Parts: sequence; C-alpha cells; structure tokens
Amino acid sequence: TGLTPRESNSAIDEISAAKTDEEKQLVIEKYNALEQKHIDEQKKNAKQIDGYWGTIDKAVEYLIDCRNKGESVCIDFNGKMLYSADVTLESAYLQITGLTPKESNSVIDEISAAKTDEEKQSIIEKYNALKQKHIDEQNISQKQKEKLKELLEKRKVYEEKKENLDEKYTLYEQTNDLRDETKEQVDVLDKNGRGK
Repeated sequence: TGLTPRESNSAIDEISAAKTDEEKQLVIEKYNALEQKHIDEQKKNAKQIDGYWGTIDKAVEYLIDCRNKGESVCIDFNGKMLYSADVTLESAYLQITGLTPKESNSVIDEISAAKTDEEKQSIIEKYNALKQKHIDEQNISQKQKEKLKELLEKRKVYEEKKENLDEKYTLYEQTNDLRDETKEQVDVLDKNGRGK
C-alpha cells in the first residue's frame, strides 16, 4: 500500500476500535485519502524513464518491479503516463485503451473473427460504448473522491467544534460545582453565626 507500516497499524487499530459501521467507513476513508496523498507525492517526484516497452503488459511488469524495489518512476506509453506508485494491469489498460485487459483481448478476437465490415463496425461501436461507460465511471469516482474530501474536512471542523464545546461544558460544570460548594460554605457560615 501507499501507507507506512506505522500508518497501516494505526488504521487497523482505529478500525478495530470503531463501534459502528459508519465509524469504520470514516476511518477507511481517512486512510484511503492519506494513501492517495502519498501516491500523489510519489508521482510528483517520479523519475521518467525513456524506452520502448512493447506491450502494456511488459510496461506494467517493469513498473511493478520498480515499485517493489522502492523506485518511484514513470513511463510514457503511447502518450499516457504510467506511474510505478499505483499502476495495475487493469488501470494501465483502462488508461491506454479505455478497456480492461479482458475486454481488449475480446475486441481483438471478435474483430478478427468478423466476416464483414458491418460486423467489424458493430463490434467497434459496442466497445466504444463500453469505453464511454468506463470514462463515466471514472468521472463519477473522481466526483465521489472530491465529495469525500469535502465531507472529511467538514467532519474535522465538526470534531474541532465539538471538542471546543466539550471543553466549555467541562468548565461550565466546574463553575457550577464551585458555585454549589461556595453556597454550601456560605450556608454553613450563616448557620454558625457569621451574620451575627
């Protein structure tokens, strides 16, 4: 993952300590956001490697090997930047072709098996619609990430305000306790003749 061992352990502890599914989900989202922050930092500092990679599979294999060695690198594959920080075979295919590896292989097989230009065109249209579906899903996912970030910021503000209110309430309680003690002491003094 993009988390340090300490962060991973903290995440596990916080998830275990969460009392509700909602609390668990908030912890997961918090650490997902932290992981994404680390990945973004690695991408920002990635060293670009030039070369000919042949296939998507070979390019991804190279990047994963670099990641396993602790190297933050990126490559340009047909105009698309792939990063060792977060590359997967699935994400690379989606980024480069707009299709998953399985879908990419299927379109090649189906076009090869097509007998007429009309059949080929129909297959291309089917897979173009599938590409658009993937693009729409990525856009929704990005909007969800932005909404999550906004919600996490709101929760942080809420927690800070709650903490401030808790402190004020504690002071209020302490003030009431002191007032009650003072009143009791005045009553005792009054009974013992302070007023005479």
